[in-house]
Amino acid sequence: MKIVTLLFRPVALVLEALVTLTGVLVFNALTLPSRQVQVEPVRDDTVDETAVAGRLSQAIQFQTVSSLASENSGEPWRKFREFLEHAYPKVHARLNRRVVNGASLLYTWEGKNKELSPVLLTAHQDVVPADPASWTEDPFAGAIKDQVIWGRGSLDDKVSVLGILEAAESLLGDGFEPNRTFYFGFGQDEEVRGQGARAIAALLKEELKGAKLECVVDEGTALVEGMVAGFDKPIAPVGLVEKGYVDVVLTVHQPGGHSSIAPPRTAIGILGRAIDQLERNPMPSRLTSLAHESLETVGAELPFNLRLIFANLWLFGGPVQLRLAASPETNAMVRTTAAVTMIEGGTKDNVLPEMARATVNYRVLSGDTIEDVRAHIVKVIGDPRVEVSIDPNNRFPPSHQSSTRTDPYARLQETIRAVFPGTVVIPFMVTAGTDARNYEPVCDNIYRFLPIRLIPKDLDRIHGIDERVGTKNYARVVVFYRHLIRTANEDRNKGPESPAPR
Repeated sequence: MKIVTLLFRPVALVLEALVTLTGVLVFNALTLPSRQVQVEPVRDDTVDETAVAGRLSQAIQFQTVSSLASENSGEPWRKFREFLEHAYPKVHARLNRRVVNGASLLYTWEGKNKELSPVLLTAHQDVVPADPASWTEDPFAGAIKDQVIWGRGSLDDKVSVLGILEAAESLLGDGFEPNRTFYFGFGQDEEVRGQGARAIAALLKEELKGAKLECVVDEGTALVEGMVAGFDKPIAPVGLVEKGYVDVVLTVHQPGGHSSIAPPRTAIGILGRAIDQLERNPMPSRLTSLAHESLETVGAELPFNLRLIFANLWLFGGPVQLRLAASPETNAMVRTTAAVTMIEGGTKDNVLPEMARATVNYRVLSGDTIEDVRAHIVKVIGDPRVEVSIDPNNRFPPSHQSSTRTDPYARLQETIRAVFPGTVVIPFMVTAGTDARNYEPVCDNIYRFLPIRLIPKDLDRIHGIDERVGTKNYARVVVFYRHLIRTANEDRNKGPESPAPR
């Protein structure tokens, strides 16, 4: 009998541990709290869908295309300013508008209560180039067909510039007078340098005299449907942080000569091997604290089988991390990514190249540094013939991470939920760069969200072919900014706090 007891005791302990573990997992899933605020839907039918679509169509026709070879302050920008003056007479009569850095715009809507910190809504006037031959409609004609507005800027980012001004124009028409001061900042070169936004930030820093803005709301993410398989609610990821950016240049120098007397590897071959090594050995993946918060926030709204996983990332974090890293769409959430974007080398088909060069663009995850990136490259390549240098003109670290436990975040969440009922709002990381990071000297609460409903394939149209937005979709953008201004105008001593991440 004693032998039997000794044999079965380990089995009993294992079973007891499994039962306890199962109980903990189920308990965590059942008690994972929803972080979605409950608000009444906005009932705003004051937006003239046809009229606002027509003005966005006109705005698209101004070819404010960013270029490193220009100052982004020439004729298209001047004519665009004149168009805005004509399209929004109340805004230009009531608000103070200043032209900054040649073409960027800063509007000031003075509030009655100078004790309240100002709010900045920001967007950018410039757009990326587009080849008309590749498009269904001319990218700069602003065509409206079947209740769809076509063209560059319809998603990125004249849609925000005009949406903000439409909201202000209509609020002024309603007799609205703000308690707090609102700034509208529209940069001229977000797509290439961001100097316009930096100039606006410098001007605000001088005017604020050490004070800070209440919050900044910029583009960066959008409301997406079909983001999670089997989950039919739209998700609104609000960007709290954006990844860093650095261009790393790999250069190989080798003796030239005739191709008939070929070495084992030419300069191009050495460079090609280095690139192959980098692509085979990416920087390690990891779940950041923000990734944990994002997954737990969306997990609380998911069916039980998925909630069980997201409520217990202490156990399932590894498999979740591997799953995210396996897809290009989600890999950027969990690691510093690399993309070889430019390569050059060689002068003639029968001449050995004396030089080969490649540019690798890295998007740096929060917690990593640019020096970490360089050290990783040197280690992985392991070849002293490959020179590794950082482009000093194309580098910036990950941005400051804003908090969800603030009044401005609460008001932004309320606005999203009111304008887009049923939407699940989650904190998120923006993988691309925006003008928002330039405002860190004057603000701690910086949030990135474009109030447009998209499906996953729409994301390819941003900087891609056939960029477009539905007229009803755009009308909701105007409603969003109207409601956000009204909500941000409230004076709250302390906003509701989101539950802390586990």
